[in-house]
Amino acid sequence: MRRPLSSSKSISALTAMVALFGCASRRSQVVVAAPPPTAELVVVAPGVTGVTGVTGVTGVETVAVAPQPATPAQVVVVADPSSTQQNASVENWATRHAAAAKELGTWAHANPEAAKFVFEYDGHHPERNRELVLWAVYHPGEDIMTFAAKHPGWEWFDKVAARHRAGTDQFLEWTRHNPVAAEELVGHPRGLLWVGEHLYASEWRP
Repeated sequence: MRRPLSSSKSISALTAMVALFGCASRRSQVVVAAPPPTAELVVVAPGVTGVTGVTGVTGVETVAVAPQPATPAQVVVVADPSSTQQNASVENWATRHAAAAKELGTWAHANPEAAKFVFEYDGHHPERNRELVLWAVYHPGEDIMTFAAKHPGWEWFDKVAARHRAGTDQFLEWTRHNPVAAEELVGHPRGLLWVGEHLYASEWRP
């Protein structure tokens, strides 16, 4: 038959049990692991097959992003002389195209006989001068004889080409260097004759 424990022994036993259970509690603590890192978002351009530095890493999401739209090319529209403002008259052509007007004057001064042909011919056949200028503008690099071969009935070309070839070539260079000013000038009826008589008469007239 077991003897009842004394009060002191009961207290010691109780203390031991508390200590025992306390240790057990400490040994059975739940260890909470740190949460997994959030998924990494890797943005790559279209057409990229691999991403450096993310090989073997889980939770990586690859998102393809469409390229930015290309900047549209700038388009310069040159209005037809007939549809321009009312102040775009032949009288103030030199004001609107000061550099081109100066170059044309320099050409007339250096080639007075060729200038005489060009200006006076415009008075008789402005449509032909216009055709020549437009051809020169839209066919850069082509020789005037190419144009003359397609217009055998234009005797003026034969005279100019034979006598003033250098001056004629320089006139074509002027039209190609100043296409907007040249096209606008021949867009006016007898525009070349007008500037020849009012702006450059002293350069080519005796």
